[in-house]
Amino acid sequence: MPPAPATISRGKTDTVYVQVTNPSPSSVDITAANLNFVPGVGGSYVVAPSPDLPLTIGSLSAGVLRFVVTVNSGSATGVDYIDASITGNIGGTPVSDGSLLPLTLPSWTVVTAAQVSYVATSLNPTTVSQGQPYSLKVGLENSGGATLTLNADSTTVSFTDGVDVFTAKLSQSIGLAPATSQTVTFQSMTVPLAMDIGSYDVELYVSGTENGGPFQKTLNTGSAGDQITVVAPASINPSGTPLNPSQVSQNSMIGFEVNLVNSGGGTVILNPLSTTLSFGGFSQQLDPNGALTIPGGPHTILFRSAVVSDAPGTYSPSVHLEGTENGLPFSTNIALTNALVVENAPDIDITSIVTSKTRITQDKTAGLKVTVTVANNGDATVSFTQASISFFLGAANRTSDFVITPAHPGFFNSPNLAGGGVDQALHIVVALGPPGAAIGCNRRGIGEHDF
Repeated sequence: MPPAPATISRGKTDTVYVQVTNPSPSSVDITAANLNFVPGVGGSYVVAPSPDLPLTIGSLSAGVLRFVVTVNSGSATGVDYIDASITGNIGGTPVSDGSLLPLTLPSWTVVTAAQVSYVATSLNPTTVSQGQPYSLKVGLENSGGATLTLNADSTTVSFTDGVDVFTAKLSQSIGLAPATSQTVTFQSMTVPLAMDIGSYDVELYVSGTENGGPFQKTLNTGSAGDQITVVAPASINPSGTPLNPSQVSQNSMIGFEVNLVNSGGGTVILNPLSTTLSFGGFSQQLDPNGALTIPGGPHTILFRSAVVSDAPGTYSPSVHLEGTENGLPFSTNIALTNALVVENAPDIDITSIVTSKTRITQDKTAGLKVTVTVANNGDATVSFTQASISFFLGAANRTSDFVITPAHPGFFNSPNLAGGGVDQALHIVVALGPPGAAIGCNRRGIGEHDF
């Protein structure tokens, strides 16, 4: 056993052991002993009397005296040397030894006590969901001069709403060296399902040893303005008309939108590679350029554009959401409440072109009206966005000889043309003259025009 610890902290108490050897052929009675410190840095100590006095040591034997030493909190720091003196008698004859010298004196180093504190903003996570398991992490800093060893069984993290309590022990014992900071991890425990929603201070009970002596301290993250927020778990469901569009043509390229609502408090961050929309044989990943985060409230997520090759029919779409909720793995499947209809692609045919006149006079303001009839022989409704008409004189395109004006917005009586062979009429007013010019202002070639 070493005579003294190599390092001792201010304010700490430890034991120094003094071995006394009797080389004589007779027993010796030790009646008094003193522990002395040879000034190195001149530490300040309180030494209790040895509880082992008086001590009788047999011939050619050794005995040990124990001294309990407390380092004053204001002691100088650094190396001090430890010496002792003893007195006694052999058969009534006084004997003494005033020092361990000329042998080497043992020493110890006095250091400032461990000063452990919570590192601001290091609490992780800062938001947790009711009924979910979490492993909390915090940063601890030791600004003192003593190494602190944290005990895994007695160092804890906890928070409470006043009724329900979350408590977790340190995952493993660790050492916190002087003038260092370190992130410590606690065991995974479940947040009580009945804990009230709200924000709470987190209490850290730090327990262990400092240079072999006991150490305990309670820290609170609230002193740094840090709290943990308890929320209801994420609860994601379809919202409104969940799938858009809900009617598509076979073999069309579509990028679907899905409307969802998170009625819980947990924020879900989606993984675009494993979040998918599916129906029939169709499956597509989430668009990484769209929204990936679903906090509380309504949200729209976008999926990558893909060709819908499934046969015409009605399908029941669903989404698989995968990612994290407040840092924990999250996965759920949601059946969307509106059906998806896949139709045969539209089949557009121009069935007739009829003019209001067969002949017009050059340079006259009166024009003609052209009626174009279009039929959709497919299943899917067509939404028209534009239409054009061209005029030919023989093989020559003479469209620029005319001013073409739609008879009404969108050209068509209705912008949508349903399938099943439904006809739609398009009316275009035509007059002579260049585009944008006054009607009939220029002379143009005269002849039969095809269009």
